[in-house]
Amino acid sequence: MSEGLTPGVEPQRGSDRTEPDGPTTGRAAGLGIVALLFALLVASWLIQLSSFLQRDFGPFEKRLSDGGVVVWVSIAAAIAILSPIVVLILQARVHKRNPRHSIAAVLGAVVVLVIAVPTNTVVVGSQVANLVTELNEKAQPPTAAETFFERTGGDPRSEVLELGDETVRLLGGDPTVDAKDSDADFRVVSDECVLDNSNPGIMWSYQYDAGSQVDANGQLLVPEGSTDLPTATHDMAGVIAYWASHGVTATKDEDVSSDEQYRAEAEWLGYDSWSRPAPDVRFDTICLVD
Repeated sequence: MSEGLTPGVEPQRGSDRTEPDGPTTGRAAGLGIVALLFALLVASWLIQLSSFLQRDFGPFEKRLSDGGVVVWVSIAAAIAILSPIVVLILQARVHKRNPRHSIAAVLGAVVVLVIAVPTNTVVVGSQVANLVTELNEKAQPPTAAETFFERTGGDPRSEVLELGDETVRLLGGDPTVDAKDSDADFRVVSDECVLDNSNPGIMWSYQYDAGSQVDANGQLLVPEGSTDLPTATHDMAGVIAYWASHGVTATKDEDVSSDEQYRAEAEWLGYDSWSRPAPDVRFDTICLVD
């Protein structure tokens, strides 16, 4: 009988793989990585939210296009998705060297991926669809009304100014007299706008308010207790005839308390274009090709 063997006892065989002894390592670092991954996930959402707000509510000249939004939401999606993927790759290498290393970072990365992948698929996909729609709209030509002055060779600013000033004169006002609070400086103003095909355009507005008119001494021209200038002619018939000579139709405005407010209608005029005898006059164009 061989030495070292005990009768009736099977000899113990060594395991094919020796398991390292000792406590789990890297738990604190793993939890820190999990916290960082969730922080990056939240940061990506904030980036996406910021791009939406900049597109919908930012200053007109600084608003993001749908293309710009796609870029930013894609960057945010890359941050949210690639970060946990990198962690999984690095953690796989660590576990290969040390099987007792904490799997907290791995679990955290998996959870973040489960959240980030579907949400970003929806967000990025919807914004790409919006971009395709925007590009399709911009490829469309502007409407006939938007190109009215381009087709007729007219100048929208001059047309609005002439129409407004002559309407004021017919009603007994003087459009060249200074107004309270410098309103006269803004009788005709322009503003940026968006055409039906989503391309940029320009709109013009004219405004004359009898209640703002002042004399050389800065005193209001409208007497106290009145809404009309002392020189008011109330010649709405003359105004209607003048408008007709310029292709503008007058329609009595039933939506206001004034019995003599008429809306001015033409293919290039906006809805908020009207006049009443005080005189109060306002003309807004639609968004026009610049």
